[in-house]
Amino acid sequence: MFTAIVKQQIAWAEGRGLAPDARAYLPTFGENLFAPLSSSTERDFRGGAGCELEDRVDEPAKMRALYSSSALICNVFDYWRNVDPGSIGRSLGIGTTLADVRFEAQLSSGLRGTPPTLDLLLIADDTLAFGVESKFTEPFQGRQKRAPFVETYFKGKAGLWASLNLPKCQQLAERLNRGEIAFEYLDVAQLLKHTLGVRRKFKNGQLIFLWFDSKRSESEVLSREIGVFSQCVDPALDFRAVTHQEVFARLKQEASADSRHMDYLRARYFAA
Repeated sequence: MFTAIVKQQIAWAEGRGLAPDARAYLPTFGENLFAPLSSSTERDFRGGAGCELEDRVDEPAKMRALYSSSALICNVFDYWRNVDPGSIGRSLGIGTTLADVRFEAQLSSGLRGTPPTLDLLLIADDTLAFGVESKFTEPFQGRQKRAPFVETYFKGKAGLWASLNLPKCQQLAERLNRGEIAFEYLDVAQLLKHTLGVRRKFKNGQLIFLWFDSKRSESEVLSREIGVFSQCVDPALDFRAVTHQEVFARLKQEASADSRHMDYLRARYFAA
């Protein structure tokens, strides 16, 4: 499925007169976006740890890739950040008024090292925020073969998740680490790490998984795994999963929707 999505993205780019290289990267990340990043969003990305905007000697900026999930989430949401942030929440099924929207949000898990980075953080108040982990092609680029956690996640008697009143998450992390449960496409370890970050910073923090549904068999497997994960985590986390297709359908109905923006998204990501 990864290859099919990449081919579709290459066809879209070439149809617009763009020139992706053999790896499906564009010459600049700006060519990969509906509009230049807002100053707030660019600042978020430049302050992050993901090397999304900067080329390195051995690696081009990640947002240059036509299949970049960061380009996808910026193309979908950056327009709304200044126009109507509430539209972002509504498209994700959030009815709470939002006080702030941040991209590339780093929230500490309580351990040393670089904190996990959320694609989007929607803050309601000092106790409530919604951490959004967004995926495009990543789940379908090969099954994770390394251990999901380092040993420090399980030092201490209480347990990192249990200490945050998330006993079911604690149990799932331990089962995953022991190899008693496995997921082919869903990166459960990453979601559990994000859970720690959201709940350590916000007492009532919640987690949202945003994913791209290609309607292929791999997406069906991923959907089932999401269902398993939702049953394995604590109800207090209020975990929910939303597809990019559902978000697009909801944003089209917003009063502040721009037809040029919607046409761009439809042609590039949601034509089928």
